Amino acid sequence: MFAGQTCMLIAMLIAMANGWLYLLLLAIVLVPLLLLRLLNAYDRYPYEAKANLMSPAEMDFYHQIKVIVDDLFVVFPKVRIADVLKVRPGVPLVLKWEKKINCENVDFVLCDPNDLSIKVIIEMSYPDHSKEEKGQRDSFVDQAFEDARVPLIRIMNQRDYPGEKILAAIQNAGSARNRQWVVHVDI
Repeated sequence: MFAGQTCMLIAMLIAMANGWLYLLLLAIVLVPLLLLRLLNAYDRYPYEAKANLMSPAEMDFYHQIKVIVDDLFVVFPKVRIADVLKVRPGVPLVLKWEKKINCENVDFVLCDPNDLSIKVIIEMSYPDHSKEEKGQRDSFVDQAFEDARVPLIRIMNQRDYPGEKILAAIQNAGSARNRQWVVHVDI
């Protein structure tokens, strides 16, 4: 709109002007104004809100897991791995290892309702996770939680989840006698 009005104004002034001096003066004033206008069009951040925090499958599981764990745990969805794990002190190449966990998240973190200490991580698996890239990501996440000794349960995405089987897996994963840190629950 502004550019169209500016062009009309320039054309009118050229038609009215009998000399090149008016045209030069006009160019000296209008060109910087146009450039400023164009630059200011991009001074805002290029973000917009997402429609939902979770996918429909994650939302279905979220509603079901809240019923399954009831008041035993607080359920947090979509948590960055860097909010759950940290790089041990003294490890070389700390930034490399931090970068690997900063950009990844886990599907659900179950915490103690009293102190919000992390008890169990739940990751949903999908059929496409067998693809090479997803498989490498899942292997990295499994190994990271295994080495950190944080219980992680992988559950295959489906429509309904048997509450008693999932609750048993959660309680077993969080028990002190369990030595298996990453568990794939077959439902």
